[in-house]
Amino acid sequence: MSQETAKKTVLRVAVAAMAVSGILSAAKGAAWLTGGSEAMLASLVDSLTDFGVAVSSFFAMRYALQPADEDHRYGHGKAEGIAALVQAAFIAGSCLFVFLQSAYAFFNPVIPTQIGLSIAVQVFGIIITIMLTQFQRRAIQATGSLAIEANAAQYTADAAVSAGIIVSLLAGKHLNWYWIDPVTAICVAIWLLLSAREIGTKAINMLLDRELDDKTRQDIMTIIRSTPGVEGLHDFRTRKSGMNIHVSFDIEVDPKLTLEVAHDISRAVEAGIIAKYRNAEVMIHLDPVGDITDSRHHKIKEFHAR
Repeated sequence: MSQETAKKTVLRVAVAAMAVSGILSAAKGAAWLTGGSEAMLASLVDSLTDFGVAVSSFFAMRYALQPADEDHRYGHGKAEGIAALVQAAFIAGSCLFVFLQSAYAFFNPVIPTQIGLSIAVQVFGIIITIMLTQFQRRAIQATGSLAIEANAAQYTADAAVSAGIIVSLLAGKHLNWYWIDPVTAICVAIWLLLSAREIGTKAINMLLDRELDDKTRQDIMTIIRSTPGVEGLHDFRTRKSGMNIHVSFDIEVDPKLTLEVAHDISRAVEAGIIAKYRNAEVMIHLDPVGDITDSRHHKIKEFHAR
């Protein structure tokens, strides 16, 4: 997928998320105002948070997708990490509100009304949320966007939470278990808090240039080592910035080769990596076999791939 196509895909997904969260916020708000369910309130707060995050993510992703310029030579991809971190903070804040409201409702129960309307809204929400997450997951496979991944995880949780709310509403109506409504709301808040923790961790990893997962690293090193002419590999480093991954390393080649031949080997290595990871930016340094001494070795401990 070309960079321009990836950009259009990411922005389309962001617009779809805004539309879905906006529609669900309006529907859940109407259901809560007429029904009084604390679980519905928790679901409403979740959708309102989703809408706010979707709007901020749209503008953050637009910025993150801008090409590198004179002041940002590595691009603007880390804006996605900032957006995901803000999303996690929004979710955590909404969880606190739901906790407090639900605790009060547990000791001062209010019998929900309009159960049928509340259930209908949740069923509608599950259907359009599943449609959105399918769209998001296809986009993740094509672009590797952290912001879309964070949103997809959130909306997947929303669908499961909506199913739980339906069960709690039916239990309250048919079994008179009115306590289950605030308890369900608290469970929703806990679920959202765990989601916020996972999203925040991924965002921080991106912002702090954490290495890619072990499988991706091993795949890339296998590509490098299997390239004809490569006799050694060291100083292998990776990181993620927005949809792009950055890979830098030194390869060792026969010192008797001409510069042109050695350069062709490095080109072949780069082509092999990009063939599998089209969103990769590759930086290669050439060394003669056995020479792994440079200034970086005095600053970084025990990370050399050999």
